[in-house]
Amino acid sequence: MGYDLKRLFPIRSTIFEELSNMGIRSRVYVPKGLSGGLSRITYAGAEIVEYVTLYDAIINASKFLSEYRVSFVHIYITTVDSAAHKYGPSSEECGAVIRETVDSVIRMAKKYMADATVLITADHGHDEVKSNVKANDVQGLLKFLHVPPYGDAGLYTSSLMISRVLMN
Repeated sequence: MGYDLKRLFPIRSTIFEELSNMGIRSRVYVPKGLSGGLSRITYAGAEIVEYVTLYDAIINASKFLSEYRVSFVHIYITTVDSAAHKYGPSSEECGAVIRETVDSVIRMAKKYMADATVLITADHGHDEVKSNVKANDVQGLLKFLHVPPYGDAGLYTSSLMISRVLMN
């Protein structure tokens, strides 16, 4: 939409830029279609590679790690977040996705990354949303936004919209 994302989201340096300054190569694996926009800012300093499945991400990450004595890989996995948004964080569906994702990562890491340190983290949590207010339905709100609301009904989108309103 023509916005300079680096001005909207100023980041002094990323861990990947810091690693690069120390001579350490890094690579980030993201699901197909997520390598642009914010990913270019968040992952600055790393080579960004799109993957199709978690399995090809782990296999290709292990190949990258074996090429360099000291290197760093980050694999962004969206399945848990997607299930929590669709079914709720306490749902049976989300629980199954968490178990399967963690089991898959551990199983694949043991096979392909036995000599690497593997750390599993989350970038945020989830909370049960009891009710939603559609931003489009709030009288007069849209005139304060530079960009109309988009995305899912998750808290992230709502907080982003609120912060944009407060910045004006």
